Amino acid sequence: MIELRPSWLRDYLECPLRFRLRHRDRLGPKGLPASPGLSLGNSLHAALAALHRVAQPAAMPAEALLRHHWQRVGYTSAQEEARYFALALHALRRYQAEIVPPLGQVLGTEVYLARVVVSSGRRLGLAGRVDRITRLPDGTLEVLDYKAKANGQLPAPTVLARDLPTFLYYLLARVTYPAQPRVVIAQLNLFTLDKVTVDYDPAELATNKADLLSLADELERHAFAERLGAHCAYCPVRSQCPAYASEAQLSAL
Repeated sequence: MIELRPSWLRDYLECPLRFRLRHRDRLGPKGLPASPGLSLGNSLHAALAALHRVAQPAAMPAEALLRHHWQRVGYTSAQEEARYFALALHALRRYQAEIVPPLGQVLGTEVYLARVVVSSGRRLGLAGRVDRITRLPDGTLEVLDYKAKANGQLPAPTVLARDLPTFLYYLLARVTYPAQPRVVIAQLNLFTLDKVTVDYDPAELATNKADLLSLADELERHAFAERLGAHCAYCPVRSQCPAYASEAQLSAL
């Protein structure tokens, strides 16, 4: 069985060798290196998950909630940490004021989904963690992904609709909640509260399914060649990449 996660798939699409080294050979660090942006994003995600578990989320003291879930790693100084904390607190308070309570019924936050899908005898094990799942008033199931980008950047709907890692969330939701008549995928920027939503049409569903099966073919062929680019600068397994090896056999050059 081929196992896929959205983050694993992003690694593969950026560099197949990185996928193999990280998720097949289990080399390099398990997560991303500590950084202010990563700690801020993780802190906000944890605070928002906790926020939706209380009876009156709009009345929850935002600063106390954020401090309880604040991750302090990755900052170069107390001043830098304070600046990021203020940025996160502003985002959390605005979320409380404008998003809480959300439209519809929140079914879960930080929900881990894992299911198997089958096509022509091939089994694909899919798994991923969803930031928020909401049943909207019309019965639609909304699978929401938080984005903590201070620049407010979000993909266009047409781009998101062709994003294969995002499509895995759709498949997981469809299998996990078969009674829901409709599933949409959305991304919410936590700083601007801008939102982009994808409601897959039949052509987009067919294209994404075909792309997923094509990728599964590549994985079965062990197509793990390195793909060089700007992403190499922050690759967590760069030291294991042949393109960056400190030694090489003269006969092979």
